[in-house]
Amino acid sequence: MSAPKDDRGYYVIDPAELHRVFPFQPQDRSINQSIEPLPTSLGNPIEPINSPLSREVTLLREMVDKAEANADHWRALAERQQALLENKKPKEPRSFLRRLLGR
Repeated sequence: MSAPKDDRGYYVIDPAELHRVFPFQPQDRSINQSIEPLPTSLGNPIEPINSPLSREVTLLREMVDKAEANADHWRALAERQQALLENKKPKEPRSFLRRLLGR
């Protein structure tokens, strides 16, 4: 099948060329055809289908909770260690002689 492009870059397909490759098959819409509807999941239990997914979601949430608890633990530990490093003694006022001598 061949089709030239128009000025905008779109393909212009001749209907005769199209029907040569894909023959036209008219549908008779006047006859009421009995088409069975596709089965839906409304009548089927949803739980067996989603069970592995819901289990995975539960496990992932547990992993996130454990990771958050672990991060909180390490954060508290780091804060305690940082508090130990700080010098909490008040500085003694230096006397006039020490300030003068630079000690």
